[in-house]
Amino acid sequence: MNTGSLHDDRNKPTQNASQPKTKPLYSLPVQERTQLIQQAYKQTLGREPTNVELSRYKFSSLTYYQLLETLITSQEHTKALAQGKHTDALNLKNEHLLQEIEMLRNELDAKRNELKSLESLLQLKNQTISDLRRLIKQQQNLSDTLPSQQNINQKPPQKYSFDSVLKKFVKE
Repeated sequence: MNTGSLHDDRNKPTQNASQPKTKPLYSLPVQERTQLIQQAYKQTLGREPTNVELSRYKFSSLTYYQLLETLITSQEHTKALAQGKHTDALNLKNEHLLQEIEMLRNELDAKRNELKSLESLLQLKNQTISDLRRLIKQQQNLSDTLPSQQNINQKPPQKYSFDSVLKKFVKE
């Protein structure tokens, strides 16, 4: 007994899902033809058909499977397969280049750190030179204020009293 449920498929005619794919494309409704052609292009070439390609096959006597065969044997598909074979080599080269970029980034970071270290050492060297110059100047100023070595070695002048001078004078 049919209750009219939406999910009751017993009274519907069975339709073979592959049936439209075995009929000539021109015999199908336009929307279905367009969908099948787009599907064939996506599956075989990985892209949508151009308007020219779509028009060419919309009214074709080919079936969906014949269209697939035509696209698979096309020069575009053969070229895409050949390019796909180079994908592994390109992926390997890409990986190598990415590793090289990472290595160069690490080297650049090391060089930046080395530059910072050298700048710090240069600043320390300049500060040390400045301090030494200041010390030398201080020593020079100090030596200018002290009596010279020659003056240090000389005996200080003797102080004479009037009597001592008179005695020396009289003796002579």
